[in-house]
Amino acid sequence: MIRRRRDCEMKRFLHVLIAVICVPALVPARAAQAAGGRVMLDTGWALQSTAYVRETGETVSTSGFRPVGWYRAKVPSTVLAALVDAKVYDDPYFGTNLRLIPGAAYPPGEVFSNLPMSPDNPFRVAWWYRKEFRLPGEFRDKTVWLHFNGINYRANIWLNGRRIAGTDEVAGAYRIYEFDISEAVRRDGANVLAVEVFPPRVDDLAITFVDWNPT
Repeated sequence: MIRRRRDCEMKRFLHVLIAVICVPALVPARAAQAAGGRVMLDTGWALQSTAYVRETGETVSTSGFRPVGWYRAKVPSTVLAALVDAKVYDDPYFGTNLRLIPGAAYPPGEVFSNLPMSPDNPFRVAWWYRKEFRLPGEFRDKTVWLHFNGINYRANIWLNGRRIAGTDEVAGAYRIYEFDISEAVRRDGANVLAVEVFPPRVDDLAITFVDWNPT
């Protein structure tokens, strides 16, 4: 029991809150702020559709990649919520704005979560969440864990050009994930985390049954 407690005390967690799951483009990352052995990675993300990104995660998750034209985002947030914040779409809670969003042309009264996404739906493809960060000095020589409070629905997770986990491991709307990234994370210099998030399929148990919350 004592050994386990000591092991737990040695761990340092990077907490990422992605509900559907950066620094603005061309701006270097600032040193992350640690509190209680945790670094909260909830702000400073960049977001873009894979439809406009030809590079793979091996490249997107490196400091040499420049997310020019990407949207600013914070987490937890869905892709749609981030695009509404970026003024790409109007507030879906006002009037009939929700029906004006591409892909929202499903018949009124139908359970849209049980319908396949239309070809013009921009959310039928995966989207990238990308963030640059630095570790505080207290993380040197420590075991570092990457913690997610949720990703909807599947994801490939990359860090510094290395794939940490794939869609065979990361699947489900209500799961918590932790990954030991001690060998992949840089103790000195910038780190780049990239999460390629895939939408749920029609037969997946996701959060789309919450019909009162379009984002």
